[in-house]
Amino acid sequence: MNPPCRFVLSAACIVAGGLLCSCGGGSTTPPPPPTQNPAPAIQSISPTSAAAGTGGFTLTITGSGFLSSSTVSWNGAARQAALGGSSQLTIAVASADLNASGTASITVTNPAPGGGQTSTDFTISPPAAPLLTSVSPNTFGSGSGPIPLTLTGTNFVMSSMVLWNGSNLATTYISNTQLMVSVPASNLTSPVASLPITVSTPSPGGGTSNSVSVAVVNTGLPTISSLNPSQAVLGGPAFTLTVNGTNFVGGAEVNWNSIARVTQFVSTTQLTASILASDIALPSPNSASITVENPVPSPGISSPVSLILENPVPQITSVSPNTAIAGPPISVAISGTGFVSGATVQLGNLSFPTTFASSTSLSVQISASVGLADLRVTNPAPSAGPSNAAIFTGSAAGPGIQLFVPTDSSGIVVEALALSSTGEYVPYVAQTSDGYILDTCLGGPSGCSQMSTLFVHIGGNLFSPVATANTTGISTTGRYVTYASYYQASRLRHPPVANLNFWPRNV
Repeated sequence: MNPPCRFVLSAACIVAGGLLCSCGGGSTTPPPPPTQNPAPAIQSISPTSAAAGTGGFTLTITGSGFLSSSTVSWNGAARQAALGGSSQLTIAVASADLNASGTASITVTNPAPGGGQTSTDFTISPPAAPLLTSVSPNTFGSGSGPIPLTLTGTNFVMSSMVLWNGSNLATTYISNTQLMVSVPASNLTSPVASLPITVSTPSPGGGTSNSVSVAVVNTGLPTISSLNPSQAVLGGPAFTLTVNGTNFVGGAEVNWNSIARVTQFVSTTQLTASILASDIALPSPNSASITVENPVPSPGISSPVSLILENPVPQITSVSPNTAIAGPPISVAISGTGFVSGATVQLGNLSFPTTFASSTSLSVQISASVGLADLRVTNPAPSAGPSNAAIFTGSAAGPGIQLFVPTDSSGIVVEALALSSTGEYVPYVAQTSDGYILDTCLGGPSGCSQMSTLFVHIGGNLFSPVATANTTGISTTGRYVTYASYYQASRLRHPPVANLNFWPRNV
């Protein structure tokens, strides 16, 4: 490079703040080195050992440098690992990994670049001799079975066997601390005061456990102390009945009206039975006889206990008609569900018998009172309760015609047996043209008084006006009104007649 060029480029480099310059060309910065994965390290494992023949479990590996790309192997076989942060990995150890005693190598590997491998050993020891702590149940009824038996203890393995009085029973391994067997009926044919139960694990290792005693007893007559539920609604769904009592044994049956139902033995004091919907279908008696029978040989059947079967709560969907003139009987059709023969209808505080057509249809003759009233249906006892309410309206009696107070040609008021169509007025007999009417106040304005004044004229002798007050008013049906007169303490006015009218309320 010539000197002038070197001078100019040097100045330019200074101005550019130290950029690398050269007349003849330039150079590039090399890329950074790749990130190195850490080397894994195992600090501990949990558990550190297991007995040969035990069930599978989860192994936790604690250490450092663990990655999501870390792999774990068990004796060289890769296992699916779950990362719990950079310091923890977990894998599933299967029961097949524990078939024989020895040592299993656990290896954690991180991939390149960097990375590395770390290992530790897991000990598979020969199984120890089992230890039996309890057996449940520990008392059996002679003639019962099969009965489930649960054994609790330690050092159980998958090859452990339960021995009943020295004979092997088919054994189910639940865990290192629990086994289950089903004691067959053939082992419970006669009473035995004490039978030894043990657990045996084959070698290598293993051994036979301590003995726990059970008893086979000659149970007495089964007894029922209570039922749950103690009552059921006819027409309802199937349900489970719990029977509490004493002296129940495996294989006991619950009878529903002397017919056996599928029964589960819970304990010597409790059974459950499946009750069918057909057992409580309508129509049906109002109770069921429940008994318990232990299997042969059995001292007999328990005394019966009654389960009450209630008639269902009916439901009203429609009432036709739902209005009527108060007083005269009227036929009413009722539709709904859950009706039972012998059902009654309640209208207000009155009760009426029904004619049963079906579980969805009834008819009834009712007499309504003036006003609104609740109409309900109640099935005969034992009943779960009355139905919902339908509103029934009773209106006051009357033909809706025009009525008047009649007089003869001399103006004398004559007998008028009448009631207005609204139930508001009733006339009564007077001996002069001064006849008055009694206001019943039915539908009247606020402050209306059930009173009137009667003027009586007899034989030309004019008596002074006599004030007379009504004492009872209109009947509940709106058909009758009582009133007082000068000579008669009281009278009933009854259904209206045609072509009569009343004076206004303010007369």
